[in-house]
Amino acid sequence: MILSGFSKRRNTVTSFDTDAQAYFTRLVATGYTVNNTEKYAIHNFVTTLKANSLYTTKISEMWFLLGNMAESQSLSFKNTAYNITWAGGPDHRITGVKFNGVSNYGVTTYRPGPSGAATINDAHLGVYSRTSTSTSGMTTESLFGNRVANNSMFMIHSRGNNYSNGSSDSAAAYIMTSGGMIGMSGNTNGSSFYLGSRINSTDGRLFKNGVEIAASTTLNSPSTPNISMYIGACNNAGVANYFTDKEISFLISGKGLTTSEVAILSTAVDLLLARLSRKV
Repeated sequence: MILSGFSKRRNTVTSFDTDAQAYFTRLVATGYTVNNTEKYAIHNFVTTLKANSLYTTKISEMWFLLGNMAESQSLSFKNTAYNITWAGGPDHRITGVKFNGVSNYGVTTYRPGPSGAATINDAHLGVYSRTSTSTSGMTTESLFGNRVANNSMFMIHSRGNNYSNGSSDSAAAYIMTSGGMIGMSGNTNGSSFYLGSRINSTDGRLFKNGVEIAASTTLNSPSTPNISMYIGACNNAGVANYFTDKEISFLISGKGLTTSEVAILSTAVDLLLARLSRKV
């Protein structure tokens, strides 16, 4: 792994990555003042992805949710077409966006297939949750997802409390599949960086902070859901449901990642959120 770190003098770089600088400029336009720590953290994260050949080939979009304003936290990173429109008034904190599990969520126009060139057997999505537990009795939640039918979904959740089927406190990623759910039961801590990746028709894996926690070789192959992803809920054929009450600090999506690529990305995310004082 190639890490793009700080120079010997702390928080010092000669110039910022051009894509990072464009993002900072858009943040300032929302009225948010980006501090140097935030700039260095994002600069180093982006240059690390580029140095490891992930940024262009594997990453379609990222949302840093920077600032404590709806406007600044609405910005996507790579393509302004995928900015977020907030619904229901979630809590915009300096550490991320906190949802109420009932009525608030974020709408993107990002669609994993058309927007990110992801295919049925070549896709990933990741979310960093700062919240360990969900509201008592909550059924399946979606941190980031869409769904057209039971066998056509793209969704991740970190703690479902799905008492109806006995798999309470579960972490799961549904990567364009239903019967081929990638998940685990007994996940008692819903915080951390969760990433689901599918690289072919028989290889789907779920990772927590870069460590594989579940895998499946039994995966359905429906069509890619051709609708926008929602944040804090699932876009279920145009209707928001599966609301979460977690605080989310980072999201990412793109093409499928190998285990070694997941390790690179997860290490970079860990450093990013530590530098932003968001890591739990």
